[in-house]
Amino acid sequence: MQTIKIARELVVGAHLNEASAMLLVRAVQICHDLGRTVVAEGIEGQQERENAINAGCDQLQGYMCARPMIASELVAHFAWQHAAA
Repeated sequence: MQTIKIARELVVGAHLNEASAMLLVRAVQICHDLGRTVVAEGIEGQQERENAINAGCDQLQGYMCARPMIASELVAHFAWQHAAA
């Protein structure tokens, strides 16, 4: 399955008005109709997270999830996440 990323700009404002929310939901629906996995970019806070989840995004990407890091830091990050769970 291929992945399509939804730009941060589409995710951020989805809670501000109905048109923005509908646009995000419809974009995700179109991607799913095409058989694609949808990744929401720019998840930096709780509101962006909720917008993406409410729209049906499959995966989240952004500073709220993790900051960019080199491979050795990634291993430590996953170890920390596993220990915290």
